[in-house]
Amino acid sequence: MISAVLIILAACDKEDKGFVPPVKKVLKVVTLPPSDITENSVTLNGELLSLGETELDSVRFSYWEQGNMGTRVSVKADVSEGGKFSKTLTELKSFKDYAYSATAVDQEGHVESDIYSFSTLISAGIGKPEIETTKFDSLTFNAASVFGKLINDGNSENTRVSIVYWKQGFPNLQEYANVEMKEDGTFHGKLKGLLPAQAYEFNCVAQNELEIAQGEPQSFTTTSTIYVDVTAPAGGNGSSWEKALTSVNDAMEIAEENVDVWVAAKGVYFNRNIRLKKNIDLYGGFEGTESSLNERKPNLRTVLDGTHENPNVNNNNNQIMNMWASKREDKCVVDGFVLQNGTGQRAGALFLGKGSPEFKNVVFQNNLGKWGSCVHMYHNDAKFIDCVFKDNISEMGAVHSGKSVTMNTIFQKCHFLRNEATIRGGALFIKGNIVVRSCIFEDNIGKNSAAAIFISGSGPRYEGNNVLKGNNVSGDGSMCAGSNTYCPEDW
Repeated sequence: MISAVLIILAACDKEDKGFVPPVKKVLKVVTLPPSDITENSVTLNGELLSLGETELDSVRFSYWEQGNMGTRVSVKADVSEGGKFSKTLTELKSFKDYAYSATAVDQEGHVESDIYSFSTLISAGIGKPEIETTKFDSLTFNAASVFGKLINDGNSENTRVSIVYWKQGFPNLQEYANVEMKEDGTFHGKLKGLLPAQAYEFNCVAQNELEIAQGEPQSFTTTSTIYVDVTAPAGGNGSSWEKALTSVNDAMEIAEENVDVWVAAKGVYFNRNIRLKKNIDLYGGFEGTESSLNERKPNLRTVLDGTHENPNVNNNNNQIMNMWASKREDKCVVDGFVLQNGTGQRAGALFLGKGSPEFKNVVFQNNLGKWGSCVHMYHNDAKFIDCVFKDNISEMGAVHSGKSVTMNTIFQKCHFLRNEATIRGGALFIKGNIVVRSCIFEDNIGKNSAAAIFISGSGPRYEGNNVLKGNNVSGDGSMCAGSNTYCPEDW
């Protein structure tokens, strides 16, 4: 009775698994050409060649995308009485090359067929997409926004859209930008890392499994200027006077080499600790409509004020500007500004570390600093041309050098007026060598010595027509003092 039950259970088990009656031993499995190929389906075919009596466990197909065995999938096939077997696959990728093989397994092992290949069809009704390049916007010195529209996708869900761009004259050096697509087909992409003052060409491209479509190529030139206007509306990106930034600090933060920063002479900029950088020139004195430096009015200057706009904030350390270059020869230009009401332990207005900055047409006024009311510098080759230093107070010099300053540090056509030093050097206190060329020292005060100039070093080099007048010193002090320092007799 028990044996009969086991036989019945075994029979049921074989029936549930799709039991196959015994056949001859498999000698060979062959793959036959596939049939019913569409864009996403196919029927795989094969045949068993056999000899001997054995029980066949299974026949399976394995298929994969050609060149990518990681996509391999195994499926069980249905075997007919004549040894033919097949399996219909769905959800394949259209316009894709596939390969497949068959494997038969019996009680003595398995036998594999050769590999056969096929390609799915292109999606029914697929055509060439249509795309247009509409515009570019938000142009700055290193970025641009490009806009376009996908008019139709060629009846393909796999249409890809991208923006291709290249430096003008170098179409073989193309780069690509991703896009953000909206439901209505419009899209935009951001081109970043561009070079300033560089001409670029770009286009919008759509591609499906069969076709590529392009819009009309367009071109633009990145700017070489960042615009700043304290009266401009918020939210500007600095790409024009109309879209100006409102802070000099913000402009210098994003500026890169070989870019100019233009600052309108409107209102007062309460900006402190403005960091000067290599090969970034800072120009003031604009009305806010100019398109070239030559359009500036010579006597119009932009005012940078070290006073904190919040009266409750301590104003004892509000230095306006500084430069910490990595190399002594690193250059920049500051032209057309007033630096006023700065305060600092060293300089009130300007601290210079390494570098070779050039200051032109700059007024330093009403600044307060312990070592250099206006400027404290060391290890640099600064030049001050057509600058005015007036009404500044310090312990030592409107301009102070704490360490060696080379002969390349030049004061040319500068006017030192009503500056006061509580110890010495009303106008200049320099430890090193400088060039003084056609400058005026007027009504400066040095409480203990050197009403105008105190220099310790090998001495200054005087050139041109320098003028000393009305300078004051307490006691027996002189107009000029220090080691090897003298005032020419014709002053």
